[in-house]
Amino acid sequence: MNLQKILTLVGCVALFYQTYAQATDRFYNISRRDGLASGSITAIIQDKKGLIWLGTKKGLNRYDGSKFVNFHTGNSELGSNDISTLSIDNEGKLWIGTFGGGLHLLDLETDKIRRINNVNIGDQIHESTIDQDSVLWILSNKGLVNLESDFSPIKQLNNMLKNRGASLSAIDSTIWIGTQDGDLIALDSNLEYKVFALSSDRRFYIHKIHSLTPNSLLLGTRQHGLNKFYTDTDSLEAIDIEATDIRDIITDREGVVWVGTDGNGIYRISESTTKYEHNSSRLNSLVSNAVQVCFEDRDRNLWFGTAWDGISFLDNRMGDIAFHYSDHKGIDQSGVLSIYKEENDLWFGTDGAGLSLDNYRQEKDFPANQLAKNTYIQFIKKFDNDFWIGTFQSGFYKINEEERYPILNMRNLDD
Repeated sequence: MNLQKILTLVGCVALFYQTYAQATDRFYNISRRDGLASGSITAIIQDKKGLIWLGTKKGLNRYDGSKFVNFHTGNSELGSNDISTLSIDNEGKLWIGTFGGGLHLLDLETDKIRRINNVNIGDQIHESTIDQDSVLWILSNKGLVNLESDFSPIKQLNNMLKNRGASLSAIDSTIWIGTQDGDLIALDSNLEYKVFALSSDRRFYIHKIHSLTPNSLLLGTRQHGLNKFYTDTDSLEAIDIEATDIRDIITDREGVVWVGTDGNGIYRISESTTKYEHNSSRLNSLVSNAVQVCFEDRDRNLWFGTAWDGISFLDNRMGDIAFHYSDHKGIDQSGVLSIYKEENDLWFGTDGAGLSLDNYRQEKDFPANQLAKNTYIQFIKKFDNDFWIGTFQSGFYKINEEERYPILNMRNLDD
């Protein structure tokens, strides 16, 4: 799949510098205007051909980097348009879980969708996962189902999980299940299970279970934020981030952890923590702070599905690069001919739009101070408290740092 056009940069400057608490990376945002069936994204996965499959509240979408193909109850055998989970097994089969319509299988060669009819699979699929033996596991309103074992439910466990199951993850030889009210359950390969009562607070809803190290898991919860569970000591540790509602967690191929939250954007956790949030003054910021799904594709691109506003796409290969636009928003930017940096100030000399000032370490831009308008700024240099600005066909300008407006135009001097 060719996503190159998503990565095209126009009218902006990319700068390499140390990561700060508030990130300004350039996201490419994809919405219903681009062909998405719905702005509410519930699942993201990539098939062996490189195509991206998106679960939404209004059906299943396939994306090739330029156009969408939508599957819904009106043109397929989907039992519900509310897609809850997507899994691809080792044979390349795409399994589709829906909320209200049960489990489905899509033939990637023919695009035909078939509903899986079995009394042991509930119609409300919470999550699915593929274990190390390529066996599909389903967590539904009826409990946990192993697809390999003729859909035979684990009866005692399912009595406990009925209408309580929330999250599911296959890690090595263990199946981990999180509940809506504070229990974490480990199921081994012999179908024996152990229950860890993590909290007596019934609001301790475990949205996500993610492997961090061989001896620890990351748990994303509702109300209780991000937590680290040590499997060797059965102990729980809260991770100190601002967000309390965690919706998804992934680790990229560089070992960086990405956390999607409901209301606090995205956290990038490595040696330090970086936060990405929606900024209405920047066209290419994260599209929404309500992030439900995080996904890394085979080219290391990162996809973030939001609750209402579609997708934000980030080229992870760019590393610690921040994008700054000459108009501060990326809407009506001009080309940049010259740059001058001093502490927190970044001065842009533009191609026909004068001089622009950006304070890039602040959460909000410095007011868009346009100086020497309608000129082509080719040179910026500072002496003492004055900036000297060289232009094309408009001579030199001298600009006082405190006043920040032209006090001298060298072109008009008799000398």
